[in-house]
Amino acid sequence: MDAYTIMKEIGKLNDITITLVGDLKYGRTVHALVEIFSLYDIGLRLVSPPVLRMPENIVSTLKGRGYMCKRRTIWLRRRQSLTSCM
Repeated sequence: MDAYTIMKEIGKLNDITITLVGDLKYGRTVHALVEIFSLYDIGLRLVSPPVLRMPENIVSTLKGRGYMCKRRTIWLRRRQSLTSCM
């Protein structure tokens, strides 16, 4: 979902939380969405396998815009985990 669709469907871009799941390392669309969403009062949850987590330069940008980043691993099944950055 993009910012236009969220605005059209929900009617606002502030005071919401968005969770982005999947390939956060190489997904250019996700990188662009995080840039746009971070300009609004939006809570972001970034969830991915550890090897595909958001690049550090984008996490640094988020921190510079007041976001807190907590990395944690959630074990789902044997040898599979997700990393969440909020």
